[in-house]
Amino acid sequence: MEQLKRKGAWGGAGGALSAAALICGGIMCLVIVMASAWNLFEQTTPVAFALLYLAAGLALTLGTAALCRLVPAKSEARFCVCLAAAVFALRWLMVLLAPTRPESDFAVLFSAARELAGGNNVMNGTPYFQWWAYQSGFVAWMAVWIRLFHADVFFFQMMNCLCGAVSAVLVYGLARRFASSRGARAAGMLYLLYPGSLLLTPVLTNQHLSEVLLLAGLYIASGGEGRLKDRLLRGLGAGALLALSDVIRPAAVVAVLGALAVLLLSMLRWRELGRDGVAAAAAGTLCLLAAYFAVTRGLSWLTAVSGLNQYGLTNQVPSWKFALGLNMDTGGAYSQADADLVFASPDPAAAEQAAWALLSERLAGSTLLSLPDLFSRKIDNMWGGFEPTLWTFTSGVTGAYAARGLGEALQWWLDKAVRLASGIYIGENLLIAAGCVRAAWRQERGRGTALLLTLTALAYFCAHLLIEIQSRYRTLLFAVCLPLAALGADWLAELFSAAGKRRKEPSDDRTV
Repeated sequence: MEQLKRKGAWGGAGGALSAAALICGGIMCLVIVMASAWNLFEQTTPVAFALLYLAAGLALTLGTAALCRLVPAKSEARFCVCLAAAVFALRWLMVLLAPTRPESDFAVLFSAARELAGGNNVMNGTPYFQWWAYQSGFVAWMAVWIRLFHADVFFFQMMNCLCGAVSAVLVYGLARRFASSRGARAAGMLYLLYPGSLLLTPVLTNQHLSEVLLLAGLYIASGGEGRLKDRLLRGLGAGALLALSDVIRPAAVVAVLGALAVLLLSMLRWRELGRDGVAAAAAGTLCLLAAYFAVTRGLSWLTAVSGLNQYGLTNQVPSWKFALGLNMDTGGAYSQADADLVFASPDPAAAEQAAWALLSERLAGSTLLSLPDLFSRKIDNMWGGFEPTLWTFTSGVTGAYAARGLGEALQWWLDKAVRLASGIYIGENLLIAAGCVRAAWRQERGRGTALLLTLTALAYFCAHLLIEIQSRYRTLLFAVCLPLAALGADWLAELFSAAGKRRKEPSDDRTV
């Protein structure tokens, strides 16, 4: 009977492709594990210390997952409140340890928000906001809080703490779509441990708000089966949230692509789902698309007609990220030489023309051998490198520690912390990989949600093979993938339980 259920779940072309996509998600996580382990052992001497950091990270990860199974939770609501409070408190402590002031692009955005709150809109006269008009959305968001509550840097850092707390609860909620409550608790607690988003909490980046909106959109979109009216409403709500996420930071398009891919796979399974099932799935996804494009285009139009930014929320230099991403010399990372060449003129059209010329030159010079080498280097740097600390522990923060005679101690602790963080990161990705394999191997409740999360993550991973990379961008992929660690935790628990039962059973062997 179990074999028949699995065949019904994954039979046919659509089922086989769905299982293959989940396996690809597991392979992606294993690639990240290998890149991280390679970096840890290459950057740590002696090798015994690297083994120690790896063992400690794995112990923390697996120990947290095991603890979540052993400690009973009286109610899911109480656990969510405790989880949110713990995440908020830990991130608040991070802010106290690193009272970061905005630098680089973050300083430009915060300064523009303060000017806008004071009645002076600088975005129509600043080349930065003409080239990348889509940044206007986050500036307007900050300006509202500054205008109404005189918000300062600390206020927005606390808002980042709040975003982290809500994201943890959403990770738990997404995990509950397909895993046990104990497995979902493990996923939520692993988000608490994840060092990437924790380190970025004091930074006034738009990633925190954008990610929580994207997770909320995925949570609503993955609401399971129901009446057609419910599917339509969920699609509209999910599309609107994904659009708002894109307005804050344009990355939610990967979730839209993931939803489209899930719909395509559902259509290939029309024999199992039936005409009504496929029609209901299509209706929900089409509503998601309609709401997504209506909100993004509507807010962009409103931005332009209101005079906030004459270019709306568009990207006037779309070739720039790809030109950087195919830079062989920097391995797809930022290049000041490229920036000096492309942005020599403040005119957006001239900048786009220069970026396109640079991109065309690099595409023409690429070969079948050079591109795989570039992709390998980008994977190593983007997904395998240590967690970046320069955005949090800026020169101002490190200088303050040095003034109190704690500069060397800070550097020592940071050096050890990023290595331990690498071990935790490896352990968490191993659990995610196990969850992907489990979802592909067995029929699971909420397998459509697991597929949506996996396809969204794969789209984000593949996009960064072509566009500019920064290791701080990997927090989004991790947050989307982490609910799958709940399945990995459940699977490990089942394996240990089965092994324990076999040891307790009396042997049937008899001597003659």
